[in-house]
Amino acid sequence: MFIKPTYIGMIKIRLKQSKWREKIPGGLSAGKQPSDYPKEALKDGIKTELEHTSDSDIAVEIAMDHLEEDPEYYEKLSKMEKGVCEMKLIMESWRSYLIKEQQSTTAEEFVDKIKTGLLVIAAKEAGKDALKAVIEEIGPDAAKFGLELAKTIPGIGNAISGITAMFSGGKVALSTVKASAQVSKKVFDIMKIAAEDYVTADDSKISKGNPLAVLFNIDDKMEVPIKDEFLKNFAGVLLSRLQREPNMQIDNPEQFAEKMLANYINNNRYMKDAKPPQGE
Repeated sequence: MFIKPTYIGMIKIRLKQSKWREKIPGGLSAGKQPSDYPKEALKDGIKTELEHTSDSDIAVEIAMDHLEEDPEYYEKLSKMEKGVCEMKLIMESWRSYLIKEQQSTTAEEFVDKIKTGLLVIAAKEAGKDALKAVIEEIGPDAAKFGLELAKTIPGIGNAISGITAMFSGGKVALSTVKASAQVSKKVFDIMKIAAEDYVTADDSKISKGNPLAVLFNIDDKMEVPIKDEFLKNFAGVLLSRLQREPNMQIDNPEQFAEKMLANYINNNRYMKDAKPPQGE
């Protein structure tokens, strides 16, 4: 934004003028003088209007009209613009966070995201102080991601029932809660339900916003010739590997279950040279 360096001096002159003549007749401030308005409010108004016109007299007149309409016009405008800027920063930060979450991850990192979602919801249920402490520890973007993720977690209500109490005894570090055996068990109970539900689900019912569904679902083209019972047994095997091999790489969650199923079929010699669907 560029404001002419003479505008402050010009404002002082306008405020001291005993007679003011309109350039645009018929405005809301007709018959009024610049000195009739609060000095700081008029200064802010003229500064704002000079962003849109090079005529200082018109800038003064428009500012007077707006202040006549609402004495807090420019104060409200400033707050609104500040709010828009803050919201823009929040959304940019949120998009950056989501992009980061979509990158290659390990089994341990994936499980940790599920834990985060579970604990954010548990903290929210425990009360404002607990949720505030969690947000301060992990940041607002991660907390928002956790809240959104938690909406997709099956059995979330039952899972958080025992965890909420862990936040009720005062401020507790999230890392401490995450490391507890109780939380780890709850997370794998959730993932067990998800694996069994999603491994046989139709592709049309899988939401891209549900990371558990994306990870465990088998593409319909690969699923059709395989019995549901076999797939559910495979879901248990897959979950066990995620638990036993925290460093296992998950390069592409959408192809992960199909590749693991193909390996499982080949390694157990149920079929020769099984492969995920082409183009998946």
